[in-house]
Amino acid sequence: MIKKLADKISTVFLILYIFVLLLLWTELRAVLFRYHPLVEVFASLFQDVIWIPLGLLLPFMIALLAVKSARYGWLKKLSALLFFAIFVLIVMNMSNAFKYLFYLVIPFSALAIYHIFHFKRLGRNQVLFLVAIVLLVSNYRGQLFPAFKYLSFHTKRSITIMSYNIRVYMPGERREEVISTIVREKPDIVFIQEINPDDRVLFRQQLHAMFPHQFFSDRFEDYNGGVILSKFPFIRTSNIDIKTQHMEEHTNLNYATIRIGNQDIHLYNCHLYPNGHELIEAMMGRRSFASFLSQSRIAYNRRIAEGVELFGILKSADGPLIVAGDFNDTPNSQIYNLFSGAYTNAFKKAGWGLGTTFGHSSLVAALGKAYDRFIFDILRIDHVFLSDHFHVLNAAVLPSEASDHRAQIVRVMLK
Repeated sequence: MIKKLADKISTVFLILYIFVLLLLWTELRAVLFRYHPLVEVFASLFQDVIWIPLGLLLPFMIALLAVKSARYGWLKKLSALLFFAIFVLIVMNMSNAFKYLFYLVIPFSALAIYHIFHFKRLGRNQVLFLVAIVLLVSNYRGQLFPAFKYLSFHTKRSITIMSYNIRVYMPGERREEVISTIVREKPDIVFIQEINPDDRVLFRQQLHAMFPHQFFSDRFEDYNGGVILSKFPFIRTSNIDIKTQHMEEHTNLNYATIRIGNQDIHLYNCHLYPNGHELIEAMMGRRSFASFLSQSRIAYNRRIAEGVELFGILKSADGPLIVAGDFNDTPNSQIYNLFSGAYTNAFKKAGWGLGTTFGHSSLVAALGKAYDRFIFDILRIDHVFLSDHFHVLNAAVLPSEASDHRAQIVRVMLK
């Protein structure tokens, strides 16, 4: 009786789970909710955490199939213990667990195929779980696999790019860590968001030898300040204002052109308007739910308008193009889909893992340091997009905690 009830509960859970995956990762959400701002906010929040139930269940599903397949009692016990140990490791290291999911997908898929051919059947819940696995693999694709095929491409023709939101006001030691991170990684071009007026002096003093060419925003209010650092001379530079009808403030876009060989390369450094902060403030009791709903709608509409205008600016550029920065939108958003339809997302192409860049410090502040071990960055909102003039060799998110965002480092090569 209890076993049958547990089986039915598991079935209902898996059906609901698959439905949520379809909402997050397919056009079903647009069909049902027509891009409602509140729905989109929560869809972004769950985009890169919805794998967790699957990741936690995967060792048990493998153990269940392995126990059914094993002929000897000792082998059944060993299988159960082994995959329970794997479950414990996943719980204790959630931040890196996603990277190794693929190594669990392989034995689960192999055991499922074995059951189909050997026993001529697969349990209902195993079938549903297999559907969830297929959705996971189809959504993340190359991010599940280490980019081994790109490791040998280290040539003099490669260009290293860094994108980094350094948070507008941080203690001096954090800024020194930002400088150290940049110097250690030795990028050729750096796109930085959220600089303050003091950073102009700091960067010119400490980074001029490495980056003699530095182009700053012409204003610094709120989070609008940005800078492009380059080892290559600028041919053209300009600051472009992006203003929408949804708020009085406007966004500052840094634009520069450099020349490598005989190719002019267009560089755009952007920071689109955020709205995830309102939810965190509501969670911490600093904002009412009604205020959160109202502000989220305004912020969402502003970011969409900014993204569409930015996309129009990019389409007018002729030749190789790199746009990098804090888009404040995840891979299941309208803006991401707009850009990824025309340009290559570097991490999607050549990164390994979730690639999330934001959330850890905000969640620790909201929930408390006691949960630090189990908290990781949950949002992939910092992106590097490139035109098809480039090969993306590899991409990675750096572990530095100098800001509330992680830096992303990308290596590319002109075709």
